[in-house]
Amino acid sequence: MVHPAYIHCSSGDLFVLIFSPEQNAAPERWAVIFPPMAEEMNKCRKQINNQARQLCRDGWTVLVPDYHGTGDSSGEFVDVRWSHWRQQMLDILDWVSVQGASEIALIGVRLGALLALEVLSASQHRTVIEKVVLWQPVVSGKLWLNQFLRLRVAAGLMQTDKSQKETPSMLRQQLRNGQIVEVAGYALSPDLADDLEALALADVRPSGDVAVFWLEVSSQTKATVLPASSHQLESWKALGVSVHTDVVTGDAFWSTQEIAVADKLIEATSHCLSEQSVTANDTLSTGHGASAIATTAPVAERVTSGQQQMHSELMDLANNMERTQRYVIDESRGSRAAHDATMTKTALTSRADIGGLKEQAFGFECSGSKLIAILHNPPEVSSELPPEVPSNKVAGDPTPTRGILIVVGGPQYRVGSHRQFLQLSRQLAESGVPVMRFDYRGMGDSEGEFLGFESVGDDIRSAIDNYQIQFPQLKEVILWGLCDGATAAACYASTDPRVTGLILLNPWVRTEAGQAKAYLKHYYWQRLTQPDLWRKILSGKFDLKASAVSLGHSLKKLSKQAEGTGASVVVGDTAVSAPGRHDKTTGGSHKAGNAQSQSIAKRPKQSGSVLEAGTSNDNLIDKLASGLNLFNGPVLLVLSGSDLTAAEFKEAARTTRSLKKTLSAKQTSVQHLDAADHTFSRQDWKQQVTNITQTWLQSW
Repeated sequence: MVHPAYIHCSSGDLFVLIFSPEQNAAPERWAVIFPPMAEEMNKCRKQINNQARQLCRDGWTVLVPDYHGTGDSSGEFVDVRWSHWRQQMLDILDWVSVQGASEIALIGVRLGALLALEVLSASQHRTVIEKVVLWQPVVSGKLWLNQFLRLRVAAGLMQTDKSQKETPSMLRQQLRNGQIVEVAGYALSPDLADDLEALALADVRPSGDVAVFWLEVSSQTKATVLPASSHQLESWKALGVSVHTDVVTGDAFWSTQEIAVADKLIEATSHCLSEQSVTANDTLSTGHGASAIATTAPVAERVTSGQQQMHSELMDLANNMERTQRYVIDESRGSRAAHDATMTKTALTSRADIGGLKEQAFGFECSGSKLIAILHNPPEVSSELPPEVPSNKVAGDPTPTRGILIVVGGPQYRVGSHRQFLQLSRQLAESGVPVMRFDYRGMGDSEGEFLGFESVGDDIRSAIDNYQIQFPQLKEVILWGLCDGATAAACYASTDPRVTGLILLNPWVRTEAGQAKAYLKHYYWQRLTQPDLWRKILSGKFDLKASAVSLGHSLKKLSKQAEGTGASVVVGDTAVSAPGRHDKTTGGSHKAGNAQSQSIAKRPKQSGSVLEAGTSNDNLIDKLASGLNLFNGPVLLVLSGSDLTAAEFKEAARTTRSLKKTLSAKQTSVQHLDAADHTFSRQDWKQQVTNITQTWLQSW
């Protein structure tokens, strides 16, 4: 069972997920997971959740936090320091200890492995921390930072204007000069860069009484640890530190384009934490190495009445997340007087006050699975409205009746790449617009199986149902979606009379032929106009053969379209996708509805969407056009200029009669951000999207 909540620390409210075992026992065995940083955190979300659920089945209570300035927690990334995160995790361990934990395990992921070892050294609860598991640990913060900066360099290579070609050394100099450097949507401060530069596993020595497990993932069978890892392990060995290592087969889930899960890593981690005792002379075996060790450690049987009461309160929180009172810790249950003062300030709650805004974490059911969501409530404002704002508009309305539901697209979860959806939601809420974000089944923190963006109709419907429960005055819902989230929203809208508007960013309409045409038009033509291409050709560094092969593949796809053998999208076991994306769909019925601005009171349930409807035409472009034609409400389209997905949509809109008709309708507005990439990864692009959204909301 998963409980979304906030823990109030001295630095602000931190979002946490608490995974509790089903059995009715006080939580004595706790595992605390230290996530990685930046986009690695998003990529690892599913892997970490699957691990937490497995440990729950093994009898552990698991806590997964979002650090300050990351995920759903308070603060901005640009303001964080490494020392802040270290103190917050120490506060977390204090809180876990007061819950009655008699055994604590730490799991550090990538850069989180460094943080876990630092916290282990500084924690006053070392006597109950028995095991530390490190997932693909980062050996050097300096090396990690260099790889992070290369993301900015790589993004620059995709821009048309290469007159200001950047290098990691140039970006480091900017940081040394006190400038903030934006990398993949994250504003990196000079202070945090300095902190990362100074991090090294060589400077952290695990204590000898804690079992340390070093687990790596490789696509190769019978692989050994990386050379840098081997060097670090040898250094620790020379200092008398024993570390148990294993390499399991799997994908590099922290960096793959699509969401990946390394099941054998989950199995290996559960095995490490199940060992009753591990000594320096033991050989670790997780089913991939030599000999197995010991037996599974039994769950502690002795439970005090105080611990039983605390467990009961935790379960009450999960079952009644809408309550407003805080879960206040009783100091008498703590065994260490030294941190009683800290504990009085640390509380668990379903609601947070972040920058003067009320945010609420809750779960809701969809087809037997629990989905996780965040509601952003607007602040209380004056009932006197400016004369230019009608009383039925959200801006300035003390009781807004119109709200936004964000439909997540691609391999993202509800926070979005570089916290895009969270930052948008907080700005809209501050202006008076309630916003709800949620994870589909099988994505992010939600339970269940992800069936593909073409099968999320029930997820959206359940989300709107629960939006009404959490915000009862809601009468109109505007769906805001990016990429395939935009396509899913557009195809759902006409089936639900509560949906009165659509905001669609770079809708996904990919077909093989469409992708090839967009690539030819928007990539090859741009390359011919770039000076660096001609410099490469003249210097002999241009790979003519590889370019010719790539061009040939694109032309072949277009040829198939002309022959009628391509460009269609099958809605069946495998959905249209980019390479590597395999989306399953299920059938469903479709009933079109076009009523506007109705109350969210009781209404007959309609399942499915245009995407799920069983029609003879399975072309995704036509399905999107059909969904938009059936929807009578206003539509806002925001299209990036430096994005292949947007280029494919523009090409489809130019050549497809039904889509062209929809986009020329009076209720459709189109905004172009010519320099922006797919996820609007620069702060000025994100702000433009927010401004466009707010202006459009106030226009009707």
